[in-house]
Amino acid sequence: MRQYKNIAWICACVMQMAFLQGRCQQPQWSGFKWGHDSVTVNGQKAFVPRSALFLPVSFDGDPRRYYMQLDLSSSTSLLLYNLPQSVDSKEVDNHAFYNNESNKCYRVNTTLKGKIGTTPFSFDSSQYLLMRRKDDTSTGYYQPQNNLIIGTVGINYFLNKILIIDFPDYQFMVVTDSAQVPFRFSKKKYYVPAQVENSRFIFPIHCGDTTYNDFFYETGSSIFDMVVSKKIWCKLTGQKGDEPGNFHVEVNAWGTQLKAVAARTLK
Repeated sequence: MRQYKNIAWICACVMQMAFLQGRCQQPQWSGFKWGHDSVTVNGQKAFVPRSALFLPVSFDGDPRRYYMQLDLSSSTSLLLYNLPQSVDSKEVDNHAFYNNESNKCYRVNTTLKGKIGTTPFSFDSSQYLLMRRKDDTSTGYYQPQNNLIIGTVGINYFLNKILIIDFPDYQFMVVTDSAQVPFRFSKKKYYVPAQVENSRFIFPIHCGDTTYNDFFYETGSSIFDMVVSKKIWCKLTGQKGDEPGNFHVEVNAWGTQLKAVAARTLK
């Protein structure tokens, strides 16, 4: 009888260890922060809450905690504005890898490791870039002590992963297996078909009797609920664009001032 009790006790211990191990391996929620901004509306400054979503980021060898903007229209997995303290500035290429009208981007010749929230990452030099303004000729690549926003996280980082954003509770989770998705987010009836195409997260929009299949979700431009072409804008609002009651908004996009016309939709 004692032998059976010992076997049962050993089995119970093994089951308990497996249960605890499974619990330890479960992905954990991480909190995110909203950023705020101001825009010019009809010639007057207006405060815009929740204009950018920032994820907590840490880097191996650097004790500081940083934040990076979630930008699901960026094709670069990680775009740094400055270097973390653990990366030697001598590893930055002398010549820009990419240029546009406002910015220049450089490869950094070292593997970058750390965590986005609680999820570890490891990027070789082909997976992340250091961005500088075109007119910035300094070599002080490190982050100022009073500014912990260090860059952006792009959509390519989330390929073959599952990103869960819990907006009401200000938290997010990144998992690699659908079995790890929390139960309350697992019901298929809440999902819609979507795809990633040209670094854009594309999904359908239903408005009246029309379905649009070329909208993409852009966390990097949260100032507006929706941005559309003038043709679609006229159909959704029933206006031409020159009505006196419209809102005229001026915003800054990567150093360039853009103008937009806003109005309420018909439905």
